Amino acid sequence: MTPDRVSSRTYFGQQATLDSLVVGSTPAPRAPRREAGLAPPPYLLHRGDALDAYGDWPVPAAIISDGAYGVRGFPGDTVGTEGLADWYLPHIEAWSRLSGPATTLWFWNTEVGWATVHPLLARHGWDYVQTITWDKGVRHIAGNVNGRTIRRFPVVSEVCVFYQRRFEVSGPDGPMDVQRWMRHEWLRSGLALNRANEACGVANAATRKYLTTDWLWYWPPGEMVERLAAYANAHGAKSGWPYYSLDGRAPVTAKGWDALRFKWRHTHGLTNVWRLAPLHGVERLKGTMRRAAPRVYNPGSLSAAHLNQKPLELMRRILHAATDEGDVIWEPFGGLASGAVAAVQARRFPCVAERDHDFAEIAAQRLADAVADRDCRDDPGTQGADEGMPGINELCDKHHYDGRLAKYRMTRRLCSGFVIGIFIKRAGTCKCQPKVVTQPARVAA
Repeated sequence: MTPDRVSSRTYFGQQATLDSLVVGSTPAPRAPRREAGLAPPPYLLHRGDALDAYGDWPVPAAIISDGAYGVRGFPGDTVGTEGLADWYLPHIEAWSRLSGPATTLWFWNTEVGWATVHPLLARHGWDYVQTITWDKGVRHIAGNVNGRTIRRFPVVSEVCVFYQRRFEVSGPDGPMDVQRWMRHEWLRSGLALNRANEACGVANAATRKYLTTDWLWYWPPGEMVERLAAYANAHGAKSGWPYYSLDGRAPVTAKGWDALRFKWRHTHGLTNVWRLAPLHGVERLKGTMRRAAPRVYNPGSLSAAHLNQKPLELMRRILHAATDEGDVIWEPFGGLASGAVAAVQARRFPCVAERDHDFAEIAAQRLADAVADRDCRDDPGTQGADEGMPGINELCDKHHYDGRLAKYRMTRRLCSGFVIGIFIKRAGTCKCQPKVVTQPARVAA
């Protein structure tokens, strides 16, 4: 185990061994190639298979997976769900090996596609949290349903399934989940259970919530774990020191304990059913004149550039709920890089991969535009000088392309010979200089 990786399995007890445990540290990605004097972009874009990039990416706070659905939705997608497990296996192995204990996974797919891959995720240490349903509404199927021949309800949904890393503590008595380990350590100290309440300064919450064996248990906050550890090591049997230790050398701290659990930011009124119409308007990229997927024939100027382009709003909800500014986000199956674009806008550090050359070109353009747009909003010098005149910060909208900005069709010739038209905001509106972005510092191995 290297110092720049945090295992989801840690160790306790004097007989346990642990090569290294670095909680909360994040190694930096390798700096992308750039011209002298220019700041590196606040993202990493790998034009190729994510399997070749994972080893160079920092430990992620969240992984947004929007890969194969088994519907021939993009070049490389499987024909049916039967091949999804083999398609995802090497990626899931990499995620399990390289993620930290607080990493979350957001797995987009169809209902049956997710159900097919779920056993594989569970075997590799990913615990199910909940299913989020994207309800696209009847507009998604309007005009495309033949009531005389259809033999099911029309499908207007996709799912995004939320997972957390399985956290186990291992020692001489074998691996334990957190609930069992909390009680085991206190009993190992030889102290009566009711003294845990004294340690935490509560009437009965410690025994009723933190050390219980029933369904009323919940994950104790770091402050309480640190108090239990200090009390057990001060008053418990000396033969068992240290108690509540993750490395067998020192008791866990409140900061170290809290870093083992994924972040969460609650939004009142937001449930696990996200009602949002399918993409339309300027955000929906069209006009590549290319077959975006094997099942697409005779594409026209109004054909979508990618059949599965996700709305930025959906990605923002994920990022807001489970990540903070500066956190590393992985998007291994980038497509048009909606997750990475939303991450740049939200000041996260996305690492995105896309092996289709044309999709990668569009993703690169979207990421560059997101960086420029973010710099516009940040630079006070770009505000309107005249009273009542809107400044660039107002015009550079965070959620969609503002109608007040001129839009035009940009033609870009790709190396493959295709001509792609992308609706984008007018370049050159903002006169501010690019911001210098500091990447996370690499931890020496």
